Amino acid sequence: MNTHANHPPLVVYGAGGHGTVVADAAELSGLTLLGFLDDREQATLAPADQLLSQNDPNLAGACFIPAIGDNDARAAVMQKIEQLGGKVVNVVHPTAAVSPRATLGHGVYVGPQAVINAHATVGDGCIINSSAIVEHHCTLGDFAHLAPGAALGGGVTIGDRTLIGLGAKVLPRLSVGSHCVVGSGAVVTRNFDDGLLLMGVPAVAQRA
Repeated sequence: MNTHANHPPLVVYGAGGHGTVVADAAELSGLTLLGFLDDREQATLAPADQLLSQNDPNLAGACFIPAIGDNDARAAVMQKIEQLGGKVVNVVHPTAAVSPRATLGHGVYVGPQAVINAHATVGDGCIINSSAIVEHHCTLGDFAHLAPGAALGGGVTIGDRTLIGLGAKVLPRLSVGSHCVVGSGAVVTRNFDDGLLLMGVPAVAQRA
């Protein structure tokens, strides 16, 4: 049964690679795609016939999701949507496993085969990408991004706008601050403050 049968059509704000992935997940979940918006003059990864203009009259009845991989840019786009009175929604791929006891903010994307377990809290504008794992009682700040295959053990805290790279892992009950980047394949084995680039196994800070 299509649970989105009476849902407004969706506008994916961001017509790059991530935007096309979000659009695919949205349609697979039963949402109707109105098209893509992008602030760039040329957005070549979305079909040209699905690119919308900023003054398209159909936008008034649509809902939106910010679909840009860069955390700061995604936050700016979501702020723009909300300032213009747009309704921001979540997109969850039908193969994702999201516990009914988890809490998701708005503007969240959950990709194929991703897992969000019981009592996890995911902030606004987060990306939980393909096959990423958010274990029980984790907390993700706004506009955090778990890249494909990243995994958080139980009780992990991730700050605002932090990127956990491809295949990276954070061990249980640890915290990584805001505006950090955890590099691909890194394993975080202790707590880290804000604004750090973390690399290696075990992860160490490369710069402040």
